[in-house]
Amino acid sequence: MVLLALTLAFADEAPVPAEVAAPVWPSLGAPLSPPPQRPAFGPRKTVMLSAGHGTGSNIGNIGAHGQIEEETTLELALDLAERLRALDRFDVVLSRREGERPSYQRRVDRADALGVDVLVELHTDVRGDIYVWAFNANRPIYRVDDQPGFSVLYRDKGGLAERRASLARTVATSMAAAGFPPYDGENYTGIYEPDPTPGAFQSRRYLFMLRKPTMPSVIVELHNAVDYEESLRWREEGTKDAFAWAMADALTRYLYPDPDDPTGRPEGGEL
Repeated sequence: MVLLALTLAFADEAPVPAEVAAPVWPSLGAPLSPPPQRPAFGPRKTVMLSAGHGTGSNIGNIGAHGQIEEETTLELALDLAERLRALDRFDVVLSRREGERPSYQRRVDRADALGVDVLVELHTDVRGDIYVWAFNANRPIYRVDDQPGFSVLYRDKGGLAERRASLARTVATSMAAAGFPPYDGENYTGIYEPDPTPGAFQSRRYLFMLRKPTMPSVIVELHNAVDYEESLRWREEGTKDAFAWAMADALTRYLYPDPDDPTGRPEGGEL
């Protein structure tokens, strides 16, 4: 009886365990929440998905797992195109396919010939204080562990400046809503200027696919290719699915705005 009384007394004073924090991207299990899809208003629109690099000898960067950027962007562009087509609300065309290496000029010319309404180019980024952590065929493989996140780049000069900015802000807003963290721009000083919308940046570089297209265009830096954990997360079907739903949401809000819903696009967006 005495032992039971002591046990109850200590039980009354036992500390309440702290609530376990949810994992943060890109940790395994960090949640993604694809946004619900809005209805599409108006005539059908055409979207070009351009897989970055894959032109001439330009293969892009090498990621933390030895992945080559031109292959990663093509894989993700093909996957995104298939998922968007399944929604049956956009006409989706690709700038290149397996075995094709068209120049950026040819991609822009094709977009013009097809009457593309918006052009979205996919890339992966390399940023942070990288270090060598492995070798592949005597080639160093670099890695970083603290610079995850996406960014959406646009050019803020010329007659399409406002429409490009609106597209970039819409894509950044939808990706953030799905759970992808916007990059804070720590390593972008001097090359990209932060936009008021987190994750969107004005490019100060003379990037062909931001200045030459005659329709609004953006570059989406999907993730940091040398971030070990983030590169692994982008191999998951759930990540690809969440990205596709986020892009579908962004493209719907940009291309098919609801005239009765002024909140259908980010603040300051123009169409």
